[in-house]
Amino acid sequence: MTVSADFQNTTQGLHHALANGHVPAGQRSMAERLLSQMRRTLQVTCIGTPGNGKTSLINMMTGQQVLPGLSYGKVVDLAYGPAAHTCIEYDDGTRVDEDGICTTHKNQESIFKVRFEIPDDALKNQCFTEIRLSSDLSATDPLLTYLARSSSITIWCSPVFAAEEQSVWYSLPDHVKDNAFLALTMADRQIMKNKLDAIIERLEDFVADEFLGVFPVATLQAMQARRNASDEFNELWMLSGGADLCGAIERQVILGRTEDTDRANSLLETLNIPEHQEAEGSQSMVLRAEPLTESECQRKSSSPPSENVSAAYRRCLDALTRSAEVMIHEADEAGAFDCTRVLETCLNTVQALIQDLADIPGNDPSIERLLCDMHDSENMLLLFQIETTAVAAEDAISLMLQLKKEVSQCTAT
Repeated sequence: MTVSADFQNTTQGLHHALANGHVPAGQRSMAERLLSQMRRTLQVTCIGTPGNGKTSLINMMTGQQVLPGLSYGKVVDLAYGPAAHTCIEYDDGTRVDEDGICTTHKNQESIFKVRFEIPDDALKNQCFTEIRLSSDLSATDPLLTYLARSSSITIWCSPVFAAEEQSVWYSLPDHVKDNAFLALTMADRQIMKNKLDAIIERLEDFVADEFLGVFPVATLQAMQARRNASDEFNELWMLSGGADLCGAIERQVILGRTEDTDRANSLLETLNIPEHQEAEGSQSMVLRAEPLTESECQRKSSSPPSENVSAAYRRCLDALTRSAEVMIHEADEAGAFDCTRVLETCLNTVQALIQDLADIPGNDPSIERLLCDMHDSENMLLLFQIETTAVAAEDAISLMLQLKKEVSQCTAT
């Protein structure tokens, strides 16, 4: 999976802005998390119960028979390395490193994770992970927590996706489901039994709610097709379902990278960074076409506020206080913060304050300064809304507290 030049340049621009202190303290935490996400190697995870074709599916996606079938290990990684290498991690945290692709190890029943590294450039921007759930799905598996914490794109592998599997999947958090596909593995067997259409029909409603799509895949045929470059095998690649699944994953990757690029660019455009800032190891890039003018954002001291300005400060403070009270009340009622509702409340509050401040006659410098900060906050909250996560909601609340502190100081003068 290649990374676009635009994505690379934006990542470098964000790194440079952070390294040179161009990101204000209130936005730094979010910017650092965004940069970390953009730099993170994409992890495509195949999960399911034993014998459901996870290893074969990973080999199909890589186009080579590199991942061995193992009878041990709860997690198996395939990643890039300068030379073939195997790392074994045991349940007690002990690690053993070996040169080459090694499949014979001591105390196999105590192995938690096996990591294979190979010098394949295609793995520099992505890695593949196999998570092996227990055959008994009645108990909560701690591997589901591992999945939720680490996976970028998830593929549930199963020939039939039975009710027990559906129940486990239903319990997973939304951020996993938002980037997930169902692969009906060994589809050729279901076709021979004349059962595939019935399986797909049975799963139609569930898939519509819980996955980005369902893909029947005849894995062995797909692997055979990828190894042979000819029109005949290209047709087999299409008919096997492998092309459809790989295409859907690639589109999801591009969508995610584009969203990250747009968010980073939006953040950079809110910062007053010189037009031709040299980024480390790259050509100079334009982070903002035109710097903010003095009328857009004045930062100079001002004379004591007029009565109209003082009243505006009080209205702002009251609105921010009411907003906080509403969010606290709603959290008490529900037992937890509703991330979407928190972000919506914060954004609506700031936008209402912007309108109020913009309607004040005159050009009071303190009002212009506060209005500029409100516009910056609005841009940040719009970025947070793209994430719609607990962390984004926490950042939004922190931003509102900072605004309230600033307005309180203005009111006191």
